[in-house]
Amino acid sequence: MSTPVMPEGAAPPARRWSRRGAGLAALGLAMLSAAAPAWSQKPLARALTPLESRFLDAAARNGLAEIAAAQLALGKARTTAVRAFAQQMADDHAVVHRELASLATARSHALPRTPDAAQQARIEQLAPLEPHAFERRYVETMGVQAHHASVALFEEVERGTQDRDIQEFAARTLLDLRRHLELSRTLYETLARQDGR
Repeated sequence: MSTPVMPEGAAPPARRWSRRGAGLAALGLAMLSAAAPAWSQKPLARALTPLESRFLDAAARNGLAEIAAAQLALGKARTTAVRAFAQQMADDHAVVHRELASLATARSHALPRTPDAAQQARIEQLAPLEPHAFERRYVETMGVQAHHASVALFEEVERGTQDRDIQEFAARTLLDLRRHLELSRTLYETLARQDGR
């Protein structure tokens, strides 16, 4: 059996293949090395949990309802204390809403742009009331009741989220919400005492 004659200087087929394979492997490693920094700098974002998604939406609606009701109160209330309370609610909830929007944007989550139907209905029920009746109802519903619900919402996500930014936002905002709740309770009691005279 004769051995095939190779052209002078040519490598056997096995050696030609190993050189080609080595070249492809080197090219692949170079591509992976070039891509690695991009992976480490921009990890895939973790998807929001159902709790986090519900929280962002509910917190946005609550804040928008507070701002809308406060603007209504600034036009209808006659008592200095109620007007001051409404201004504080409008200002504080506007700041919180901006922070919330920033959190949502970073997570590619679109926030609702209006209060929910029940909140809108409560605000609409306030609008026709006379100033005296309006003040008590506004402080009771959008002060005491709404802030009680918001405190519960923020406490739930603070305990249940694994997202550090959302957790820190909830903890920080809870301080203001609890203060708003106490302020609204005190104001409601003051208005009730005045009505009792």
